[in-house]
Amino acid sequence: MTNDETTWAPGLAALPGVSYMPPAGAPSTRGGPTPTVTEYEFDGEVHRSLSWETTGGSTSASPASRYRADPDAPTGDLIRNLHQALAEPGTPSDYHFAIQGVIDALWKRRRDDPQAVSAIEPLCLTDISIVEAYPDTFRTGERYYSMTSMDLLVTMYENAGDLDAAVALARRVDPFLNGRGDLERLEAKRARLADESAT
Repeated sequence: MTNDETTWAPGLAALPGVSYMPPAGAPSTRGGPTPTVTEYEFDGEVHRSLSWETTGGSTSASPASRYRADPDAPTGDLIRNLHQALAEPGTPSDYHFAIQGVIDALWKRRRDDPQAVSAIEPLCLTDISIVEAYPDTFRTGERYYSMTSMDLLVTMYENAGDLDAAVALARRVDPFLNGRGDLERLEAKRARLADESAT
């Protein structure tokens, strides 16, 4: 999937290449401003960026980028507000950071809140699909940003005892983990357990 600094969508559900289905009752898109593309020169190179109209003029911040996870909000509200933000116009990175903030908040309350635990997996999978579809957005040079969703979901599968799912996901996300993924360790662990069960 090609992308540049001007890739955007009216809502995450409309972003090409991304696997996201809003939950029942949540909007897929809410409508909103359409950005314009502006060009500027920096260090002798021409760059393009998006500009969004507001009542006070214009801004580089999309409607989706204005969302911030409230760590003190009840879990239901936290999830509901996220899906409302994902229905706003934004860029791949806007949606990624919105989801990542909620994943972090949900993970912190996992021991006391079953609803938080059940919400983490689908959000991680959605975030991973954004990164897979728009990889250049999430790296500087040859190194990718730290990806909470990838590390966390592999860990969740392993801790649940589902090594097949852990290995499959680790293989899928390994290219994005800058050589620090768990693929080799998990494959070795699965092989060792298979040998033990065969004896």
